Amino acid sequence: MEIREMKLEDYQKVYSLWEETDIILKKSDEKQEIDRMLKRNPYTCLVGLRDDEIVSVVMGGFDGRRGYVHHLAVKPELQRQGLGREMMDEL
Repeated sequence: MEIREMKLEDYQKVYSLWEETDIILKKSDEKQEIDRMLKRNPYTCLVGLRDDEIVSVVMGGFDGRRGYVHHLAVKPELQRQGLGREMMDEL
């Protein structure tokens, strides 16, 4: 799996992955809010790719004192293969 920084252009595919994995989505997950998150935390919002398809995502945040993990998700059919751990190790 290739891991890279998330871009705003990834938003719709990431949002679809979140929906597919039953993550509870709120107003803070709308595109405008994710754009703000990416600008504040450009190196800790990551997507995992296989064959150019987004198969995992993790949003890491830092408030200057504490780190946070938001919405770690892996495509259901690829879960239990270590991809989530890979994402967390990279984060």
